[in-house]
Amino acid sequence: MSSISESLFGVIENRISPLAGRLSSQRHVIAIRDGFIASMPFLIVGSFMLLFAHPPFSADSSWAFAQWWLGMVRAHEAQIMMPYNMTMGIMALYIASAIAYNLANSYKMNGFMAASLALMAFLVVAAPQSNGHPAGWLTRRRGHFHRDSGGAVRH
Repeated sequence: MSSISESLFGVIENRISPLAGRLSSQRHVIAIRDGFIASMPFLIVGSFMLLFAHPPFSADSSWAFAQWWLGMVRAHEAQIMMPYNMTMGIMALYIASAIAYNLANSYKMNGFMAASLALMAFLVVAAPQSNGHPAGWLTRRRGHFHRDSGGAVRH
């Protein structure tokens, strides 16, 4: 058994580790890593709210504190889950912008412009569809997105 583990560790050390080292020093991978690391505050806040809304004890617990907690959660579930829904919902936007920002900085380009373009591209690509067309909030002439984007998004 030890010879199998030794040969496995040998393959990992001699073949996989050098490849992983080269891959981890590649600037696109570093930008992705740093973009996800930048989203950690959203993940932490959202996870705590999820833990408060779904405590680690069952609904049929006889513990008075557990019954109080579950009753409080039932009464205020929408308010407790709002930070979770908001942080998890905005994380994709933030990560897309952070990855573009970090990648642009690695190329010594304007990070803010790259993040803005990535955010715009994400909103265009992730737009809800209705009968094969983007939903009205994205393309209406009177909509804020259309006005703020300088009219770049058309019907």
